[in-house]
Amino acid sequence: MRLRSGGELAYRAGIGIAAAIPCAFLLLVFVYPACTLLIYGLGGERGFDTGDLAATVSAPRTWSIVATTLRLALAATAISAVIGWASAWFLYRLRFPGRRILRALVSVPFVLPTVSVSAGLRALFSDNGALGWLGVGPGEIAIVFAMVFFNVSLFARAIGSTWAHLNPQPEEAATLLGASRMAVFRDVTLPRLLPVAASVGTIVFLYCSSAYSIVLVLAAGRVSTLETEIYAETTQFFNLRAAAIYSLLQLILVVAVLVLARRLGRGRADRGSREANDRPLARRDLPAVGILTLLLATLICLPLADTLARSFTRDGQATWANYAALAQASATPALPVSVLACAKESVVTACQAATIAVIMAALTTIVVTRRPNSAFLTKVQGTFDAVIMLPLGVSAVTVGFGFLLTLTGPPLDLARTGWLVPLAQASVALPLAVRMMVPAMRALDPQMPEAASLLGASPARVLATIDLAFLARPAAIAWGYAFAISMGEFGATSFLVRPLTPTLPLAIYQLVARPGAIEQGMAAAASVLLGLLTAGVMMIVEASRDEKGTLL
Repeated sequence: MRLRSGGELAYRAGIGIAAAIPCAFLLLVFVYPACTLLIYGLGGERGFDTGDLAATVSAPRTWSIVATTLRLALAATAISAVIGWASAWFLYRLRFPGRRILRALVSVPFVLPTVSVSAGLRALFSDNGALGWLGVGPGEIAIVFAMVFFNVSLFARAIGSTWAHLNPQPEEAATLLGASRMAVFRDVTLPRLLPVAASVGTIVFLYCSSAYSIVLVLAAGRVSTLETEIYAETTQFFNLRAAAIYSLLQLILVVAVLVLARRLGRGRADRGSREANDRPLARRDLPAVGILTLLLATLICLPLADTLARSFTRDGQATWANYAALAQASATPALPVSVLACAKESVVTACQAATIAVIMAALTTIVVTRRPNSAFLTKVQGTFDAVIMLPLGVSAVTVGFGFLLTLTGPPLDLARTGWLVPLAQASVALPLAVRMMVPAMRALDPQMPEAASLLGASPARVLATIDLAFLARPAAIAWGYAFAISMGEFGATSFLVRPLTPTLPLAIYQLVARPGAIEQGMAAAASVLLGLLTAGVMMIVEASRDEKGTLL
């Protein structure tokens, strides 16, 4: 786009300011806490004495914790891949009435708050729960079940949407040459889907290795991962040095996984068909579909239905008392305020966090979707885009711990301002918001702003009337996702929230930790409330998408 000299300078200045604001935000919420965390891990106030680091890293307990973290994440990823792949075939390759509803149902767990679902699963596997007869109880099996519950939809949606739009000609050619259905899948279909499966698999592994609230609620103190150990060393033993070292180990693990994900995700599946490559449900599919339906119902529907049922019972009797108690500040000594007050705090905080995240994401999107006129600016733009994504590779617990070290005292004491938790939640939601808005902005026809410029519109007017107007809808959808993430955020918030104003996820955790019937019933009702708030926003977001999951 050719601009006059004055407009050129103003345009470049505006882009520079747009880039500077997210960079300053990232410096505050990521770089400063991460560097401080690094200093603590390598010796802290005593200087760069690596003695503590060497002692902690060489301790058998440390490697036991690392091994447990890896074992749980690998097991959950493998099971999620198997069930997700089968679900992708069922929901995207077969055509039947109600398919879109089932797709939405399978996608629900991923956007539900982990602490509320974990609380429900804890009750489900208890002695009096619907699955108590399995004898699972708190421990690794329950943790893996919860991880699979949340992440199956990632495999199903990513693989299914790609599988449904593969070019069918290679498969048809192999069939004409006499290859069996299994041989066609193994030799033709599978190699084209592996890049997608490998990429989403590494992301699922990353989610599972940082599943803080799942382990905290379902382990009952019997299982320790890097995330829970960071929390314990900070809040129970006040050993910030050890917590920092565990955070460094987790950062190394996360970076390694992200590098692997980048390499495995380089390949692309051949999406050569614009129309869905599916077929009607046949009689030969019924046995497999029946087994898969039962499996998905057990995995997804049973935990949700059990939580809903428990929210209406107390001491084995049907009652509305659990929901009535949500409005009472004195209903239980476990909470200093009512659950509804906690819900209000969560909604306000999530709105603030989502707004911050979307503003930063919009500025980032404007910068990274420009068309540089030199190779140097192209590299700068790519570097900027990668830097903004850095918080994606850091767990929420590490973010919260970094905030605790840096932003709750001099020189930047934000603890009394009320913005500490929104900033932490915004840093967690920012990468997702950027990744949702950038592809939408890149879909804008470049001829539109060029034509407006040729007709005499100033760069500012082009930006306001074309770019920002086009970005408004993706920004609204990104806001909805950021709101949902912030509503259910538990890891960073558990470090930073003020005791008298807990968020709803923290209130649920405090209720679950109490064995009383009142607390357990209120926890179930509060979980339903949190799920409805989050799912309601996500339903509005999903209403703005087409059946393929793209923005309308």
